[in-house]
Amino acid sequence: MKNQIQFIVDELTRPTKRPLVILMTSTHPMTDTNLLKTGHQFYNLDIPQFPIKWNGNMPENMHIIQDINQLPHRPDLIISQNITDQHNVFSQLGYTFDCPIIEFEHTVPSPEWIKLKIPEQIMNQVHNVIKFVYITDYSRKEWGNPDGVVLYHMVNSDIYKGWTGGNGHAAMMCNAFAGREWAVGDIAKLMELDTENRIMLFGGNPGFDSQVLRTPMEVASTLSEFDVFVNTSIRSPIPASLLEAASIGMPIVSTKTCAIPEFFTEGENIRYFETYEECLKIVDELLADKEQRERLGAAARNVILEKFNEERYVADWNKILYEAVGAYNHA
Repeated sequence: MKNQIQFIVDELTRPTKRPLVILMTSTHPMTDTNLLKTGHQFYNLDIPQFPIKWNGNMPENMHIIQDINQLPHRPDLIISQNITDQHNVFSQLGYTFDCPIIEFEHTVPSPEWIKLKIPEQIMNQVHNVIKFVYITDYSRKEWGNPDGVVLYHMVNSDIYKGWTGGNGHAAMMCNAFAGREWAVGDIAKLMELDTENRIMLFGGNPGFDSQVLRTPMEVASTLSEFDVFVNTSIRSPIPASLLEAASIGMPIVSTKTCAIPEFFTEGENIRYFETYEECLKIVDELLADKEQRERLGAAARNVILEKFNEERYVADWNKILYEAVGAYNHA
């Protein structure tokens, strides 16, 4: 590891006007890609605990490093994207580099954790975090952090677009659903009830008929051919796959959970179900009603263009990043 004198020398030789140097790890491909749009230089720490999740070409401002000695300069800040796993590693690095940490939390704690007051215990043990960022107000409240900042995701609507439908089927996306029923729903049960094979499953699910879509372009071009998108999520603030489907302009059938109702209204831009039998009934209804599919899909895409657009996302993130650096340097 570089010693403090070396990092001080690095600081003195850095240009005064430059992008921030940000240390992070890979978490979700959509989120990682979107963060890069802020224009800063990101150094993705590829270690066994947090393996890289990138597919395809690496953007120019993302640099993969296996050791912090590969950092060209002391980072301006660190972004931790999982308070239960990543924070323990980054907390020590924050002290080492004397730089602030932003805790960017995508998830919500499980109901069992809430009953046992584990989120409260975790928050009491977190140190050296200058800002907490949550993707919805719902998740901020679930973590019990009234001082957290809410910053909605963004979806690249120039890639996720072009819904036509017409293949007579519904699509559903989920990775490794077996054993995660508490979070994603009992997908195996839904598939068992779907005796007419209305719904096709996409994602990495060994042992099941489930195709992996590896790039955003592949996701968009494949899903655009389906007449309906089904979301079964139970514990996710706002599922990325649902947002991508909405951006494509697909009519969506979904559980009414977590923050989804904050953005999508029954009958206006989404259809909600409570049971899997009701889900299949609504899917049948939509497959037989092209006019309703088109109306719901167009309205769902408008939600993305209004609430989850790139211009707002980049501006909000840059405000948070510079505020964090400024507050830390003047503390």
